Amino acid sequence: MDFPSLKDLADYINGIFTSSDLYNQSVKIIGDVSSAKYSSKNDLYIELSQQTGASNYSMTVFFPNSYASYVLERLDIKNPNELVGKKWEFMGNITLWKGNLRFVMTGKALFPVGDSNIELKKMKILSLLKEKGFLRIKERTLNELEPIKKIAVVSSPTAAGYQDFEKNIIAARNIPVVHLYPTLMQGAETVDSVINAMTKIIKSKIPYDVVALIRGGGSKSDLMYFDDVKLGVYIAKFNEIIPVLTGIGHEQDTSIPDYVSFKRYSTPTEAARDIVRQIDEVDEIFVGKIGDLKESFDFYQKTIEDLISLKNTDLMRITLENCIFYQNKSFDDFHKIIDNSIENIFSLYEKNFSYTILSTFSESVSSELKYKNALIESKKSEIGMFFNDQISFFENYLNEQYAEITGQSPFGAFMNNGAVIRKNSYLISRVKDLNLDDEVEMYFPDGKACAKIIRKEDQAN
Repeated sequence: MDFPSLKDLADYINGIFTSSDLYNQSVKIIGDVSSAKYSSKNDLYIELSQQTGASNYSMTVFFPNSYASYVLERLDIKNPNELVGKKWEFMGNITLWKGNLRFVMTGKALFPVGDSNIELKKMKILSLLKEKGFLRIKERTLNELEPIKKIAVVSSPTAAGYQDFEKNIIAARNIPVVHLYPTLMQGAETVDSVINAMTKIIKSKIPYDVVALIRGGGSKSDLMYFDDVKLGVYIAKFNEIIPVLTGIGHEQDTSIPDYVSFKRYSTPTEAARDIVRQIDEVDEIFVGKIGDLKESFDFYQKTIEDLISLKNTDLMRITLENCIFYQNKSFDDFHKIIDNSIENIFSLYEKNFSYTILSTFSESVSSELKYKNALIESKKSEIGMFFNDQISFFENYLNEQYAEITGQSPFGAFMNNGAVIRKNSYLISRVKDLNLDDEVEMYFPDGKACAKIIRKEDQAN
């Protein structure tokens, strides 16, 4: 059969439907409510979900605004969210919305039945995971992790959430590498497909920093496929190897992976923006550290320049001159002591002067001179040692300042306008710390450059 347009096909199907026994017949259906919300026109849209075997069935129940408030008031329900997670019986008519060729129920009445089978199943799984210690017991933050550079994404390549993730992740200052591991995100094969994709991530041996399990878009009832104990256990254990971030639901929806992941996000967009925030904050901190180091280097360099400047040379000269002045004064004091000693000897013997007295006087003077000469030689030695100590002090101070800056520090290159080299967030100061094909970042005083190691030569070679 050929149809010129979708409208022709819709009209044909609607003709068959309106001529069937189902048309204009009141029907009842029991289902689990997975979502309920008002539209901008205050119409109430309720989505029913039901899993039978390996298949998932869903249908939209539509209550026009003229019925919606009455139905909820009759049940003493103030917010449509109170319908979610429970089992309800709906009564109404099946209609065909030709615009999107979709069958919906136009609701007339709503009756409570009991707790939702979906929620009961989820609670049972959560209880089991809690018993095994697999549930996340506290909220985590990406700041606990190393700077994110490589991301493995587990998602459907056609999922709207994956496209949103890609668009937001490129806003990072240092855009991370993103590898997609395609998987099914709905249907009975969801669990096995996700586990297979994550197994491939491990086998790749690529050092990913995080794994993003994202979905976004689609029917909320599809979330029931993620409520699986095997998937919950797998993700919980996977976190020990690589942290798993989940963004597979919406603002009010959570699934089993959300409870066991390293961190849960409402949407893929929210996950991408938090990763961008972590990357930018770490980069900002590192750039700030580089600036602080540069200021420190400038300070030390100026300190050394001041020490060897004319000003400090004059200071050293003045210090030594003061030392010489005080030592000369000490010599003068010794001379005065000697003079006084000789005068005392003359005064003692001048009245009874004789050859014997002269001889005795000569011996006394000679002995006194020898004693004073020994003291003078001792003082000369002390002065020489003092001068040497002063000179050594200034030399050692200069050497210590220079060694502190240039020594073995990887930042010594800044003294000669060189670069700081970083690999995987670690500073590199030795060739042996590098391997072929390593990617490194080089930070110069005026900017940053990236390079790849294609050859290295150790000094030993």
